[in-house]
Amino acid sequence: FPSHDRQTEGVNELRAFLRFRNLDADRLVATIPHTIVNNRLELEAKENEYLERGYEGMMGRTLYGPYKANRVTLLENFFWKFKRFEEAEVLIVGFNEELTNTNQQETSELGFAKRSDKKEGKVPAGRVGSFIAISPEGDYWKVMPGNFTKDQLRQIFENQPAYIHKFLKVKIFRKNMKDIPRYVRAVGFRDPIDM
Repeated sequence: FPSHDRQTEGVNELRAFLRFRNLDADRLVATIPHTIVNNRLELEAKENEYLERGYEGMMGRTLYGPYKANRVTLLENFFWKFKRFEEAEVLIVGFNEELTNTNQQETSELGFAKRSDKKEGKVPAGRVGSFIAISPEGDYWKVMPGNFTKDQLRQIFENQPAYIHKFLKVKIFRKNMKDIPRYVRAVGFRDPIDM
């Protein structure tokens, strides 16, 4: 934020929103110090500093970006998440079927739609919910569908034997204390000739 006044204004907007929703704003809101960076080199230096301190990335925003209670769109372009992802190739060894949540829809305390996670309300969807794959290090990974469409996932699920032992290009995030991959997402199939 460019000034203490603008920062205070944003925090006050957030507290007002929470109070409007009958939530304890003073317990739920904490201010975080901001650092202004002026160019890419300063941004990368700040990111490295946070990674060395054990954080998995950092957030960035424009100086005059308003507070927004929900997601910021690419068109608005005043808030960003900086996380570095890597790519890898994995070998598909199995599939998990996607489950559709048919539990009763309710309204959350923030006014959003939500459903319970009760098993009784989960029904098979007839498409891949995740791939089971072996990593280059020999570990088993659960790979989320990522770039695949629902139609593609249905076709893969209905023809599983044709996809066993195919290579899958994935995007992963490894920054955590145990170096266990997180946010493993499928990018697409890889032809062994290209590897």
